[in-house]
Amino acid sequence: AHSAACGVLFLHVLIAFLVKNVVLTRALHAALSPQRVEEDSSAARLEHAACAVAILACSFLVANSLPFFEDFLGLIGGLLAGPISFLLPMAFFYRTFQIGDAEVDSRSEGNEQTQLAPVTSSAEQNGTDGTASADSSKFPFIDGIAFMGVGLLVVLTSVNGTYTVIADMVHRIEAYGPPFCCKILGFKKDSGWSELSCK
Repeated sequence: AHSAACGVLFLHVLIAFLVKNVVLTRALHAALSPQRVEEDSSAARLEHAACAVAILACSFLVANSLPFFEDFLGLIGGLLAGPISFLLPMAFFYRTFQIGDAEVDSRSEGNEQTQLAPVTSSAEQNGTDGTASADSSKFPFIDGIAFMGVGLLVVLTSVNGTYTVIADMVHRIEAYGPPFCCKILGFKKDSGWSELSCK
């Protein structure tokens, strides 16, 4: 069961990396060779493959050069996963209602200034007087309550996750030394086992 879970997790990370690598590779290719990014030639494909390999090599170096890479990923996830996955979509959704309110206000002001009786607005053509449009642009109360609950939960989980990761990093630094510090545990001396650290 443990091997199966590890295999599924590796497959998940691999697919996520491939999906993101496609976007990053195209952006890098467009920055380095904008004249060939849209071509379907051998040179363009070779450049695209070179960009993909370069990004893969950089990712490998970063993942293996950081001593506490697991904690680094946990810190990024604790700080950004909740806001990106929940807070930003809710903020964008709320912003659409603000834009709708502004459009309704500007439309009503324009109708008051023109005062052209023969000209009928789109709301009148649809059999309404614009009230339904104004009401539909108001942010629903139940959505506001749900947003506040989800936002509070995201903040609590982000704070708890970030605190846990930082505490774990502090514990590892105390046990193994700061990042990029060579500290050999279990160095054998004549009198027994000891440790060798660089300070």
